[in-house]
Amino acid sequence: MQGTPALLSRRVNSIAASRLLYYGWTIDKHLSPIASEFATVEQAEADDRWFRAKVLVSLDDQRPCAPRDEVMARMRVCLTHGPGITE
Repeated sequence: MQGTPALLSRRVNSIAASRLLYYGWTIDKHLSPIASEFATVEQAEADDRWFRAKVLVSLDDQRPCAPRDEVMARMRVCLTHGPGITE
């Protein structure tokens, strides 16, 4: 499949809707709490847009990456002493 993410998303949604319809099911505006933490499709889509924007900002970040050993050392401190403690 080729195209922009929005076109791919619409295509995937279209395929999913047609498969559900085949079995006599429909896509409801309210999502199951088992399948989603959001009450409506609109809320899930808004969160998805927010998350994708955050990922793009991160990917565009030109700052140098931290070495793995440094990150792991910081994480050990956080896990031992709680967030906000640097040493």
